[in-house]
Amino acid sequence: MQIISHLTPTNLVEEYNHFLADQTYNPQFTYRQNIATDQLHAWGLPKDRLAEFAREMIIHINTVDPWKPKTEIVTQASIREAIDQFNHAYRLKEPLKVVFTDQMVTQCRVSPDKIEFRLPLIYSPLEFQGVYRHELETHYLRIHNHQLQNWPDYTAADDHFRRTEEGLAGLHTNLFSGRYMRKTFRTYLTTWLAQRYSFTETYAQLRALGISERMSWLHTLRAKRGLTDTSQPGGPTKDICYLEGCLQIWHWLQDESHNPYHLYLGRISLEEIDKYAPTAETKQLLYPSFFDDLAKYRQGIYEIGVKNQFHQVIEEVPHV
Repeated sequence: MQIISHLTPTNLVEEYNHFLADQTYNPQFTYRQNIATDQLHAWGLPKDRLAEFAREMIIHINTVDPWKPKTEIVTQASIREAIDQFNHAYRLKEPLKVVFTDQMVTQCRVSPDKIEFRLPLIYSPLEFQGVYRHELETHYLRIHNHQLQNWPDYTAADDHFRRTEEGLAGLHTNLFSGRYMRKTFRTYLTTWLAQRYSFTETYAQLRALGISERMSWLHTLRAKRGLTDTSQPGGPTKDICYLEGCLQIWHWLQDESHNPYHLYLGRISLEEIDKYAPTAETKQLLYPSFFDDLAKYRQGIYEIGVKNQFHQVIEEVPHV
């Protein structure tokens, strides 16, 4: 859905500085074009039980695995090297370009021809491995493979597609890392809070959960962008797709009859696999390196769900 690209405020730096000087101030954002409320809710609304679960998990993680200052941050040079290696490993005819910018709300995004990173960089080496699996070995490979398909009737239903796209990428971010899905829980809860409270109230509730000033600002900004007057409740609900999608994909992969390779036929949702798999091109498709050992992959996915206690809420999302 194209509206995401229109949600970055044109006066973001000015309003950030205003908020830094007065944290009782609700930013007043301007945009190149305004977005209707129904478009901001195109992905549905957050579920109360999942928001409660996200809050419980944030508290649990803070107790058993409190955040520690990062001792090392990846550099622009190391990221460029990693992208070069990706281009070489997958033998891309048109290599991905790398762009660094301070004009993004999100930390990273990928498109068919480039990958962009927000400055300043904040990834530890372990976190960047997750970004690599998320952005390149999930989003980019699905984009690449989709372009090889001949599905003239294909139109994406963004709510279903986005849950599959972001849920799969979210699981792959944490694959083999042993890490909690800290950001996934935070973004879900923040989206739920933003639908009920102002910018400053949402921010304050995140700070009360022990989330840093910088991260509380970034999460609240994501959940309130698209509004001009952030003293009002509301905001885009795209970020609910991460947790809900993780739960859906995790449940789907527990069924041994489901083929993980079908997740890379293109940018299709779980609901569309049965329709498009019979006519899909498969010979030229690219698959992630971690598919080399599917037994290890399935075990890694299973362990993510156990660690993050998915069993508590697995029935809160529809299964395919």
